[in-house]
Amino acid sequence: MTDTERAVDDASHAPRARERDGGKRWPGPRRPVRDELGVLLVLALLVAGIGIPYPDFLDTDNLLSTAHNSVYISLMACGMVFALAMREVDLSVGGGYAMCLVVGALLVREGVPPWLAVPVGPGHRDRAGRVQRAGHHAARAAVVHRHAGHADAGPNRGVGLALADGKQITDLPLDDSFFTFAGGDPGGVPFALWALLAVVVVLAVVLARTRFGARVRAIGSNPDAAEFSGIPVVRTRIQALALSGFTTACAAALALAFYGAGDPTLGQGYELQAIAACIIGGTPLAGGRGSVVGAVAGAMILSVVAAGLVFFEVPINWTSFATGGVILVAVAADSALRRSGRRRDRGGQRPAPQRTPSRVSLEAVMHPRFRTVAAALVLLTAVGCGDSGPGESDRLDMGIAVANISLNFAHEMVLGAQSAAEHAGDVDFKAVGPPNTDGPAEVQLFQNLTTRAEDGIVLENLDPPIFTRRAARAVDQGIPIVALDTAPTDGSKVTFYVGNDNYALGELMAGGP
Repeated sequence: MTDTERAVDDASHAPRARERDGGKRWPGPRRPVRDELGVLLVLALLVAGIGIPYPDFLDTDNLLSTAHNSVYISLMACGMVFALAMREVDLSVGGGYAMCLVVGALLVREGVPPWLAVPVGPGHRDRAGRVQRAGHHAARAAVVHRHAGHADAGPNRGVGLALADGKQITDLPLDDSFFTFAGGDPGGVPFALWALLAVVVVLAVVLARTRFGARVRAIGSNPDAAEFSGIPVVRTRIQALALSGFTTACAAALALAFYGAGDPTLGQGYELQAIAACIIGGTPLAGGRGSVVGAVAGAMILSVVAAGLVFFEVPINWTSFATGGVILVAVAADSALRRSGRRRDRGGQRPAPQRTPSRVSLEAVMHPRFRTVAAALVLLTAVGCGDSGPGESDRLDMGIAVANISLNFAHEMVLGAQSAAEHAGDVDFKAVGPPNTDGPAEVQLFQNLTTRAEDGIVLENLDPPIFTRRAARAVDQGIPIVALDTAPTDGSKVTFYVGNDNYALGELMAGGP
């Protein structure tokens, strides 16, 4: 019996697990407590590393907000684990997320009850059908299957842009129970986190304890051997990619409930963040294994790092470097793990030595995943070492959140605000913003900024509807908010707006002198 057949049979006949090598149990599904301990330790140390010098970070609302901000990437990563475990990459999740969000918002605006219009059902069926066709075509043409997902990414986003006519879809019935409950905080915890927990539990069991999960791992370990042993390789690939589409549609439904608007520009780069979360969580690009729990922990690590940069007051131009550095360290650790695994395979299987407590500690320190923890903490501390702690109580803590730090006008606004703060002399000023136009990323940064700039925040964004809840919460906390360049929504409770009426300006220009 081949290794592939053993893996599949072990998942379907667990009570009769085979024994070999002197009575030792055949290695079956992965053990989450052991394998995910490293990445969970990374997450815990990062939270502690930020929370010790900045206790505000450990505030319950801030931790829940940080976790909530990672939900959408986490859901995509849960599905991506199954693709990566088969040596596949689904690059269509970002475009699919935007398309499902737009379709759901359009249906709601046209009068369809929100609970029926959520894109989980239609998005799943649509994406599953397209993935199935792409999978069959790829199989018949004998090409690499992951190209199908890449070819699907452009049309998905294009359909979303076309349906939305390139505009945000607003005027939705926000008082409906779909938006108040699914977009709210039942039990004091965001509904999206409850949904994520349910998905993680189900998919972790599916990957580790079912015949389908064993097939996924077997195909990733050795596709040729899996096919030779009778495993339906093409069908399993279709099912796994359809599952990735389903989790993406779930993320879109939850985003629609929380943001209360549909924006066809959302989701850009989400596929890369989902892949990074999987790799950080211990799912190798080489396939053969995966971790749903680790992928979610990886997504939360990315969210915590982004929040930590705000608390450490990392200069706005260094944020991309710091975030990219953490991902780079994770990829390097993954490569080291794979090389180590290949060396062990060449050396043959040997009985595990008896480990003393001191030896376990030494091996834990030398483990590549532990080195990821150390590198992330050192990187985060190094770029933020200029600030030794919270500002003085007799100084004003103020800040600005911009939509895209790479744009010239955003730089000019930040430089002007910093110059004014220096001239005032008693203002600690902080500037945050994503390296590209990414509304949800700016929402997270804005939320983190509310804990560091309690005396006033200038908010410049290109997607006011998705800031409605966060801005209203900040106003309720007594933080003055000034909307810049883009008019705030009525529900945001922001009453001070500075900007141009670009529509009226266009009319004046078209009308001539």
